[in-house]
Amino acid sequence: MTYADVAYIDSYMSANRLVTDAWDVLTNAQKQVASQMATSAIENLNFVGVKTDPNQELQFPRGGDVDIPVAIKNACCEIAYSFADGVDLDFEYDNLRMTSQGFANVRSAYKVASDLLPEHHLNGIPSIIAWRLLLPYIVQVGAIRIERTS
Repeated sequence: MTYADVAYIDSYMSANRLVTDAWDVLTNAQKQVASQMATSAIENLNFVGVKTDPNQELQFPRGGDVDIPVAIKNACCEIAYSFADGVDLDFEYDNLRMTSQGFANVRSAYKVASDLLPEHHLNGIPSIIAWRLLLPYIVQVGAIRIERTS
């Protein structure tokens, strides 16, 4: 199960992206895998509220909604495209930490500092566009929830 099936992503790509070469060259089976990978990335986040049905497979719909929000489906499309385009978060993580690199006598130097890494990469989302679509649904770290009881 995915947030956006291949037909939805194909439609999204043609309507919202000028260049879709990385997506267009994939077989339907590869597109399905990209969609599943995107859904898995979304599923690893901590969302506000609770599932509409505690037994549902995915995190959405939530809070009594019947449908998956369009923003979540579109985020799935953007993440699937990033994966199709060859984004590798492990590679990105290593390169963002690199402070120097050499070729003669092979040397590398890394600075281990999480402040160098974009928040969306730290959370396993390869696309900033997708991250911005997901943010309104994500529990904000450091947020305090206050409830009034009697």
